[in-house]
Amino acid sequence: MEKNTQTNTLIAAIDLLKSADPISSLELMIKTLSLVSESLEANITDIKSNPLSKQMIEHFRTNASRVLQEKSYLANKLNTELSGTGVNVTANTRVMLGPFDDGVSGAVTFDLKGKNSDAVSINASIDASDISSLAKRINEYSSQTGLLATVTSDFKKIIIESKDGYDINLKNITAPSDFYLEAFGKDFEKFSE
Repeated sequence: MEKNTQTNTLIAAIDLLKSADPISSLELMIKTLSLVSESLEANITDIKSNPLSKQMIEHFRTNASRVLQEKSYLANKLNTELSGTGVNVTANTRVMLGPFDDGVSGAVTFDLKGKNSDAVSINASIDASDISSLAKRINEYSSQTGLLATVTSDFKKIIIESKDGYDINLKNITAPSDFYLEAFGKDFEKFSE
């Protein structure tokens, strides 16, 4: 926008079906809208100009999750129907967690969901130079979540993966510092910047 442009409305939209990672795309849009609304002292509203409630945001998150599950379902269905043809379809979900700020240590806690409908509580003490204890704790619940955590070679990041394409959902996060949480595709290309 130009410097003296005035508008009453700024519209944001996302096509979850075209997004490689609908959940991360939605979260990025919500975060961006929050930053824009704060800096412009504006309100985030729905299409009818009603204030956007936490319930509505959760509804959007549920829809994004449903889109990702449908993609996983489609991959499984295609594999079944294409069995014996030599065609194989996969759906993987990968998230990289970390690094934490240099020199920090303390407890990391969050609720984790993968294939499980009820979240499991993850709690581990970490040091920014070695967060392998967090990966170990995540892997203690692999049979429930369908998620596997692997530590990177520098011990500062963890790759959490669902080989069946389930969502990787972390909520109620507490940590000794900020850290990155990035979704990656099959060949570890970033889904969003």
